[in-house]
Amino acid sequence: LVPLDDIIDKDDFDPAVLNTLSVNGKSYIFPNNTVAIGLLVNKDLFREKGALDLLPKNMEFWTTDQFLKAAKAVTDPEKGIYGYAMYAADTGGDQSHHAMLWGFGAKTFSDDNKKAILNSPEGVEGLKFLVSLVDEKVVPPGAAGLKATEVIDKMFPQGKIGMTMGNIGHVAAFEQSFKEGVNKKFEIDIVPYPTKDGKSTNSVLFGYGTWVWNTQKPEKIEWAKKFAQFINSKENQAKYAKIPSVLPARKSLATNYPEDSLQGKTLKLLKYVGNIGLGVPGYAETRAAFYPEIQAALTKAKTPEQALNDWVNKANEIIERNSK
Repeated sequence: LVPLDDIIDKDDFDPAVLNTLSVNGKSYIFPNNTVAIGLLVNKDLFREKGALDLLPKNMEFWTTDQFLKAAKAVTDPEKGIYGYAMYAADTGGDQSHHAMLWGFGAKTFSDDNKKAILNSPEGVEGLKFLVSLVDEKVVPPGAAGLKATEVIDKMFPQGKIGMTMGNIGHVAAFEQSFKEGVNKKFEIDIVPYPTKDGKSTNSVLFGYGTWVWNTQKPEKIEWAKKFAQFINSKENQAKYAKIPSVLPARKSLATNYPEDSLQGKTLKLLKYVGNIGLGVPGYAETRAAFYPEIQAALTKAKTPEQALNDWVNKANEIIERNSK
């Protein structure tokens, strides 16, 4: 790809968005829209159980203890309903595991992206908490063998899950299933991920945009960059602002959402975005090595400490190999 730093008017973009689409300080993708994850909530389930007051209001922070209490309040195994969507059968949705572990003070990678460091005491404590959710039976049975798509895309819109990792992009699909009569409509909200001390939150940002291939043909590259700049102008990105399932990447276009809207709440998550490792050499490989260790911990084939030590060792081998 061709670096696009010379055509991106960076003052109009949140640094978190630019960082997600950059490698070694160079921007390779012109941002046009973004989403950030939180916990999507089936408010009707909580309302039916008289447990709405257990959920944070107005994007307030909350603790992992409060989260567990809320998950327990709506769990009803006889009806196949569980408080939290847990899964670990593939790489899909693994951002949720990281966000939960970060809530205990862990980091997945070093700030310079040269080392995996998730096996810290804080990381181990976080993974122990994930395992405890299985023990508390607030997650679907056999969670370690479930894929994110099974739990998020099917069980949640079916009304069988109280809280799940998600973003406003998911909501559009859920609303469509309600409209078509595939699933019974319920009220959806978004709340922050919990942390151990309840003093902050964590999120993962997904940035999307336009890139230019390095074709080794200067004239084609020049015109491709002009086109990328044109279609991502403020005027053209304003059209993204009208789509309910995305946020426009430009700060100047993201100020018109009501504070209590899902878009407005998502905007508040941007300042709490953590490093998921997109800029790490061999990131895709490190990701593929991650979920089997989460599975091993959830099934108690390994202790949380063993699982994270094994992943960190594998990840650092991958990083070193891909850095050469």
